[in-house]
Amino acid sequence: MSFAILHQLELSWIKQLQAIRSLWLDEIMKILNLVDTMPSWLFIVLGTLFLFHHKVGIRMLFLLLLSAIFNQDLKALFAQPRPLQLDPSLAVVYIHSFGFPSGAAQTATVLAGFLATSVRKAWFWYCALFFILLISFSRVYLGVHFISDVIGGWIAGVVLLVGYLYALPPLERLLEKSSFSLCCALLALGSIAAMFLCSTSAGVSIGAFGFGVGLGFLLISPLDTPTLWSKKIQRFLIVAVGIFFLLILQKPLTSLPWMRFLFPVVSGLWIGYGGIALSRKIEKLY
Repeated sequence: MSFAILHQLELSWIKQLQAIRSLWLDEIMKILNLVDTMPSWLFIVLGTLFLFHHKVGIRMLFLLLLSAIFNQDLKALFAQPRPLQLDPSLAVVYIHSFGFPSGAAQTATVLAGFLATSVRKAWFWYCALFFILLISFSRVYLGVHFISDVIGGWIAGVVLLVGYLYALPPLERLLEKSSFSLCCALLALGSIAAMFLCSTSAGVSIGAFGFGVGLGFLLISPLDTPTLWSKKIQRFLIVAVGIFFLLILQKPLTSLPWMRFLFPVVSGLWIGYGGIALSRKIEKLY
């Protein structure tokens, strides 16, 4: 069955689903739509990094970047429309990019799945599954994704997550044995590869950000997880406030061509080095 035939069938399913629409349910789904943004996913990762465990957070951060590149390439490859682009009456919110596979479903799968494998508690697996299903349901309800987009996102997320979990241990062993200069060289090569592998303009930003944050973690090494919650929250808040101001400055600064590369590098350095170094200096004062 071709995508075109399948989409016509799925449009009727979405219309039946939207029969339950109400003002309060629309607002709930719009709030969930805010989760499907890079800043929102990033804050989830940073919460893990500073409030749970730094190693898990770092691993999640690079998994998030890989997922973004993977999803952008798949969208460009399949170039499939969204439901609201075929039938504007289905739009609760408006998105104009390609639809397959669902980036929200894919990202929710890799992040929640990775965190569940790290926590290793049965109850957390149920929470992770509920989170994935809730985000996925909201995408169909809002008219921004077909059910096939969501299933495609799940499959892409699982494939990426399994591959990442398989490749991570030997890669970490290699980095632990490598010198600082070799780690920087590998980081630069990986960032350049990300820029070229991503078929959209977002590849430059993702690769530059990955280089910045990776360099920051190398410079601040060894990174620790404070035992006191006051210190954990302090680090999170300092980095989060810095990101907030960077997001405010993003649009005016990135209007300059050379800043489209430099700004993500600086943002990554703030997360990986600047915010943590500042927090450590403050911690010495008390």
